[in-house]
This record gives sequence, C-alpha cells and structure tokens, in this order.
Amino acid sequence: MKKRQNKKLLFVGLFAILLLPVSFCLAQGLEVDYPTLKGESQMMSSNTPLEVYLKYIFDVGIFLGFFAVFGSLVYAGILYFFSPAIPQALVLAKDRLAGAGTGFIIITLLYLIMTTISPELAIFNFSRNRLNPPPPEQSLPRQTGIYFYNSADCSGDSQPNTTNVPDLDDLKNRINSFKIINNYDQNISYFSILFGSINYWGKCQYIKGSGCKKLGNSFPNSAAIYQLNRSPNGDGVYFFRKSCFNSIEYCKRNSGGWLKIDNATINASDDVFFSSMLKDLSFTGNSKNGDCTVPKEEQNCVLWENKEKNICKQRQCPTFAQDNVTSLKIAGNYAVLFIYYNLDEDEDVQSQGMWNFCQVFPTEDDANKDGPQQIKWENIRSIGKPANYMVIFTVK
Repeated sequence: MKKRQNKKLLFVGLFAILLLPVSFCLAQGLEVDYPTLKGESQMMSSNTPLEVYLKYIFDVGIFLGFFAVFGSLVYAGILYFFSPAIPQALVLAKDRLAGAGTGFIIITLLYLIMTTISPELAIFNFSRNRLNPPPPEQSLPRQTGIYFYNSADCSGDSQPNTTNVPDLDDLKNRINSFKIINNYDQNISYFSILFGSINYWGKCQYIKGSGCKKLGNSFPNSAAIYQLNRSPNGDGVYFFRKSCFNSIEYCKRNSGGWLKIDNATINASDDVFFSSMLKDLSFTGNSKNGDCTVPKEEQNCVLWENKEKNICKQRQCPTFAQDNVTSLKIAGNYAVLFIYYNLDEDEDVQSQGMWNFCQVFPTEDDANKDGPQQIKWENIRSIGKPANYMVIFTVK
C-alpha cells in the first residue's frame, strides 16, 4: 500500500516536468480561456507568447503537485480521526502521511532544481519583462537632448546635444536625420535652429517635436540648441534704431527710436514665441501701437509739401525693414532670430521651418547673457538681401 501511494505522488510531481517538452511540440493557438493564477496579470489566450504559456503549464503542475500533497495530508488526518473505530485506519493514515511527506520533498526538490536552472520559472519572482525583452524603441538612448545622425533613420552612434554647437565638426554637411528626446513630465522640451555656416548664421532650418525625423537636406554646419521655456518671466526684448551701449533707459532717450516686445506678447501663443514681418514693426515704444519714438525730423516722409525745400506734409514712423534695427537688448531668457526668406518662391519651404538665411542672437559667446548691443548685418547682407522676418523664442 505504501509503495502504491508513493508511486502516485511521484507521478503527480513529475507531471509538471513531463508537460514541458510536450508543450514545446504541441503548443498552438488556445481554443479556451485558461484560469488566471496568482502572479499572472492576464488570462491565457491565443495571443499568449509560447514562453509565457510554458511558464503557465509549469505553475499549474507545481500547484497540482502541492495540492495533491495537501489532500493526502487531509485524508490521513481523517483516517487517524476514525482509527479508534476502524483499526485498519491507523495503518492507512501512517501510509498516507509517509507518502505525503515523500511527495512534498520530491516536488520541492524538483521546483528548486528547475528554478535554479531557469530563474524565470520562479513563481514569486516571475517578471514578464525577462521573458519578453522590451521592443527596440525602448532600448534607444533615453537621455534628453538632440541627437544628430549621418544615417537617414537615426541608426548608429550619437551623443545628446543640450547646448549650442558652433561647429559640427565631423557631421558638417552630413546630417541626414535627427532625434529629439524630451521629458514632458519634467517640462524639458528642446528645439534647434540648424545653420549652413559655423557660428550660427547662413541657410537655416527650425526643428522641434520628438522622435526620429529625416532632415531631407544635409546642409548644417552649426546648431543653436535651446530648451523651451513655457513660463517665461523676463522683461522682454528692446530694439533700438541707433547703436547704444548704455542702459536701457539711456538708450530709450538717445537711440533715435525704440520698440519693446514685452514678455506677455512673446508668451501669447501656445508655441511660446513671437514672430512678425519686419515691415510690420515700427519704433513705437511698445508693441501695442504706441506713439512713434523717432524724432519727427527723422521720420519717413510719405507726402511732400515742398521736396526742394525739404518741407514734409505727412510723416510716418520708420519700420524695422531695410536693416533699420541697429541695437537690441535681451532682458530675460529669449533668443532672437532674424530671417530672410523668399516670400514668392519658398512658401512651402518656410512653412516647414526652412529659411533662406538667418542669424541668431544671443550666441554662445555672449558673456553678458543680455544679447548683443550692436547688430552687424554683414552675415545676412552677404547674400545681397536684407532680413524681412523675425522670431523671438522663450528659452531656459
């Protein structure tokens, strides 16, 4: 009797292991829903991966084995309880108890051996990620910043760039794709202006967003890289008609005209930047249609009473067009981009953030962090065209 009980328990214990190689050969789409075991986050289905299914079979086999041991112990207890009335019950109870003990040792050793060989089979330590490695997208570099690639699909080695790159060195004229990795939970969002010449001027393109994107034109030689500031609290940007190297208040009185684009105006859109055609901006003191700050005799005459005697009947406040801006002061965390693009021929191109020519202020070597005091237009003027557009970004 004792040998027979031991054989039964041994068979139950080995049942889990015997199922493993069989399931390798027979595992196919599941036609029924399997019950959920403790530690499993979802029920087995036809979409369940093979390795998870095998793990499930192993768990079921171990569970049945220990359940058989527990049932044998309960049955032995019942026999022992009735042994005073049934003399043979005491012998049967002892046989059941010995068989349950032997079965428990066999199943425990079996479990320990299997989990030592394959730790993934551990019932209380099972991690689905160990059997199912993360998809390739999750294994890509996760450090925030902008990555530049020579390949067209962001493949290959690259390091994150979080500050300006005045000279792209080995990647000059060889960038074919880029990846921007942001962390929106921590309010970290990057954008960049790519330039066709070193030190942030020349043909340019504005890039933003997230993920891998194809550049489409491998022209960059330098990159101005900024972190977007969605809660700017600076004073704004001041533009002056004449060169001025003193305080803002002094320049207001002695620069021959000025205009302030204040923080509220720059921060008015969801994209947190201000943009305008230069011909639409005048030296009116502020961006809300103030009075012209240019001395009357220096304002543009639009209607002459006597041109020979220099008598003007109607004057107009000068605009920013034709390089009329000579100085600017950046009072806060902003970047100012002057742009020239062909309004007639490049509408589709400029809508994608690619412009014919531009120059950004301040640059990385701006030690005072308040922008240039004097603007020299030789970079943009080198193409024989004046800037006709301006963008102010809020940056950190």
